[in-house]
Amino acid sequence: MYFQEANKLEFINYIGESYFGSCRNIFKKSKSLEEKLNKDLFQFDLPEIAILLKELNSYSKQSIDQRKFIIKHYINYFLEKRTDKINPFELEDTKWHEKFINPEGRKLITEKEFNKLVSTFANKQDAVICQLCYEGICGARYSEIRNLKKTDIDWNTNTLLVKDDVKGERVVKVSKICIDILKGAIEEVEYKSKNGSSKSKMGRTSQPLADNNYVVRGSIHKLKDSKERIAYHAILRRIENLKPHSPKFNITTKTLRYSGMMQSAIDLSKRTGTSIKDFANEIHWAEVAKQFNIKPYYDANGYVFYHGLTDHLNDDVINEFYNEIEAEKDTNFKLVKEENITKEEVKRKKRITPNIFKELILSTYESCAISGETTQTVLDACHIQEYINRESDHVQNGILLRKDIHALYDKGLITIDEEYIIHVSEELKSDHYQSFNNKKLYLPNNEYAYPSKSALKYHNAASVNGKSQDREVENLRS
Repeated sequence: MYFQEANKLEFINYIGESYFGSCRNIFKKSKSLEEKLNKDLFQFDLPEIAILLKELNSYSKQSIDQRKFIIKHYINYFLEKRTDKINPFELEDTKWHEKFINPEGRKLITEKEFNKLVSTFANKQDAVICQLCYEGICGARYSEIRNLKKTDIDWNTNTLLVKDDVKGERVVKVSKICIDILKGAIEEVEYKSKNGSSKSKMGRTSQPLADNNYVVRGSIHKLKDSKERIAYHAILRRIENLKPHSPKFNITTKTLRYSGMMQSAIDLSKRTGTSIKDFANEIHWAEVAKQFNIKPYYDANGYVFYHGLTDHLNDDVINEFYNEIEAEKDTNFKLVKEENITKEEVKRKKRITPNIFKELILSTYESCAISGETTQTVLDACHIQEYINRESDHVQNGILLRKDIHALYDKGLITIDEEYIIHVSEELKSDHYQSFNNKKLYLPNNEYAYPSKSALKYHNAASVNGKSQDREVENLRS
């Protein structure tokens, strides 16, 4: 499975199950490079690490930070076996790894992520374009979308009569989600400029939509005749304006369709019990192709294939995509059993890499989560559940706090509830500290990195029971 498998399994056991997904993804990808160089990952120099980071193809800061965290930890774990006894990451700026983020964004998106993304759009008119593309409705120059009228929707059967300018008419069954978005798009009378984030070039925050029978309608001032269908270029422009609001996913009509095809294949695999790698072109892929109006082609030997489908999607592509998703999310933090404290107590005092955890939390928050302070020399990576063993060094068990606030937090004089609201004890008389009371915590951009609610609950219970970590904080009470 891995190069020098015993080393990898030893490290995975050391770092804990919370990072198993990330470790597996990295070690599988590093195997071919390790074999080529005939050396273990912990022996890599900086240029070799750069090759691996590039091959890992990370599409987000969270993903590349997580991978740096694992690789740096792995090298430190076996540092004594290195000839130079130096971790190459120490030779570069702490943000050196960020240059290996793929700037294009992912070209596929999961159904859950897609639904969440579409729900954030200010205009149902935009949401319906994306939803229709995702469910296989597009056509030549988006004609199936542009031609769709209110009267083409059968609300009882959730089917649409769609008309492609080139291929003609067909009836397509769509999801309940799509039907709901169609209703919302029909009811809209104004279009919010720039996804509701700013004014248009003409200084307007919104524009009236044409009052006609089409589902997707253009703005009145851009149509020669309010009864005509929306222009092809208007569809392109609307999708382009959504890109800043989709930082991880490179949103285009093509990537929407490919993602929809992927989900259609996954759903078909679940329904039929057939693995995607065993899909037959003339049966399984033919069903996906029908939904997306892709015609079959035959080679000289009579073998059937589908342009834009079977040449883009297969079991390997889908598995690689979900490995990337797994690497970004990993396992949620689980409270570490308290009986491990005694066993790990001596090791804790001798930890040689606490800076790695601080780097992880610094890259996640960049400022104190309570005060907003950004001066790194006065910031601490605080464990919510106190450090017990390496599993405690999970991003969800960490929070960036100013040193004085960290001390007060450890003593239970400042706490954070499970809704991320800050509470300051009445024992603290200082107006400065009391100004934080009942305010919302500054949360990371990545929702996955939000503090663990179970860890916050644990910390608060420990504070009430007088089990908070001992710190000298009397000088901070006033």
